[in-house]
This record gives sequence, structure tokens and C-alpha cells, in this order.
Amino acid sequence: MMYKPVLAEKKRSSPLSLSTLTYACQSLEETEGLPFPAEQKSK
Repeated sequence: MMYKPVLAEKKRSSPLSLSTLTYACQSLEETEGLPFPAEQKSK
């Protein structure tokens, strides 16, 4: 749940908020589908 405040801040300051949200959603989906821990995925 750390993402919500981060995404909210990016929404205010950056016009790329949609891209950020889409990327975050994709990362979550990929991490859920892979056997690797999230730590490896974040590299």
C-alpha cells in the first residue's frame, strides 16, 4: 500500500501519471504471475 501516496504525488506534479499507473499495474500483474519475489522484479 506504499504506492498510493507515491502515485498521488506523481499525479499532481507529472503529466505522466497515467503511464505511471499503467506501469505500476503491469508490474503488480507480472510479479503475481511470476515465481520470483518482488525484490528481484524491482531490479
